[in-house]
Amino acid sequence: MECTGYYLTIYIFVRHWRSTMPTLILLILGVSGVYCDSHSMRYSITGVSSPGSGLPVYSVVGYVDDKEMTSYNSDTREYFPKTEWIKKLGSDYWEEETQKDRYAEPIFKHNVQTAMRRFNQTGGIHILQRMYGCELREDGTTEGYQQYGYDGREFMYLDTQRWIWIPTMNEAQITTQRWNSPDIRLGEKDQNYLEIDCIAFLKKLIDHGREDLEKR
Repeated sequence: MECTGYYLTIYIFVRHWRSTMPTLILLILGVSGVYCDSHSMRYSITGVSSPGSGLPVYSVVGYVDDKEMTSYNSDTREYFPKTEWIKKLGSDYWEEETQKDRYAEPIFKHNVQTAMRRFNQTGGIHILQRMYGCELREDGTTEGYQQYGYDGREFMYLDTQRWIWIPTMNEAQITTQRWNSPDIRLGEKDQNYLEIDCIAFLKKLIDHGREDLEKR
């Protein structure tokens, strides 16, 4: 296997739920590194409207290269490592992430109830999902994405060319209008995370788990 080095130039790809063809945007960053193969990181957050589905009412699962690396749910209320090498992040990291998810849990539960009201639903089992992540390719190019689904259908997604949220259901229009408003401009915050923080953390994970991740 041959490793590819790169310096300074990173390409950000645009992708959303329905698209498999990315669009290139050039971004210059002062970074350097050498990586073998492509690597990705993604998080899947699931909120269930009520107990009884067999799923926790709130759960978060993190993946590296589609391998489960971390998990949190409303039953355990603890953020856990799922691989040995990721424990290298240290106890402070796990405590901090546990507190973050304990804070986020009631907010996401509230969002599930809000979505139900938008659909005029008063009962039943309904599921709101959020998925986001980034990929670092062997040639140094990167891509990031973020999207929401409701009851198994696309609800809205982040347009990573314009950094605005796009509704794919009429019921999502209120949310996207608010998130895209001049006072909030949530897409710009998402851009900062996907282009910088997500890639930086993925590189850290690659360094910690390189031996396991690059086995073929």
